[in-house]
Amino acid sequence: IASVGDDTKNKIVAERGLAAFKFAMFSDHEMVKQAATEAMCNMVGNEKFMEELRQKDELRLWLALAADYEDHYACARAASGCLAMATADPEVAKTLISLDNFKKRMDETLECGSLEI
Repeated sequence: IASVGDDTKNKIVAERGLAAFKFAMFSDHEMVKQAATEAMCNMVGNEKFMEELRQKDELRLWLALAADYEDHYACARAASGCLAMATADPEVAKTLISLDNFKKRMDETLECGSLEI
């Protein structure tokens, strides 16, 4: 739904959808977790979501999700896509590469052998 356009993304933010999506990202149900992670990925470009992604702790979370490809492949694929799109924002990119574990996590993720991740 979030990929429909900016009006839809703004409606999701206004209705506190980011918090609901984030909560669902940690569901015990794998398909719920995947759908929520993909929905958050579709929020890239929305200013409120980008403000969150500019925070170190938030980027640590997304980097960890992207690196979890062995246990949660679909979520890792969505998280990797989110990071790839979000780094078009220079502040997100600078913050991401400043993380202590960035190089290690990225090396591990790139070495996984999957072109999707």
